[in-house]
Amino acid sequence: MTGNETLNKMNSDKVFETKTGFCHILPESIVITRSNFVAETVNGSGSGKMTRVLFIYIGLAAFFTMAALYNFSRERTTHGILQITMAVFLIYTVITNRNMSVAPVILRNRIKAVKFIKGIPFLTRSRFEIVFEDDAGEMRKRFIILPGSLSGGKEETEKAVRIMRKENLLK
Repeated sequence: MTGNETLNKMNSDKVFETKTGFCHILPESIVITRSNFVAETVNGSGSGKMTRVLFIYIGLAAFFTMAALYNFSRERTTHGILQITMAVFLIYTVITNRNMSVAPVILRNRIKAVKFIKGIPFLTRSRFEIVFEDDAGEMRKRFIILPGSLSGGKEETEKAVRIMRKENLLK
């Protein structure tokens, strides 16, 4: 058995499913993976910024704004209003998500707060909101989204909350 397999076996009671993979609660970190194995290559928390996605949103917002101006100049008011609404929505999304992170590793000593947000069955998913300090010393927010109602979400959510409380991450 390799060192990584031993680590996974020891911490199998501290693993819960997420929407797209697994969350491993280790003694010094929280690791979010696509498979049930902790990657050996990830050492630090990394920045994990959503910069690329936000730049795409800004580009789309600029496109919708230009299209809206074109349609307003051609007196196509309905199209212009729809496009300017999309641009405003995208800009709002960029502003509200600028401190979000997609970091796969969060060091436990840098976690400032963990909050559980209960989902509405068949409408939204339950999730953990983790506020932490990244490698650059900036405050970031990371969501750990749990499975939905149609994929055993209730049982997995109860397990996840139990693990987070046992590990003193959730009060």
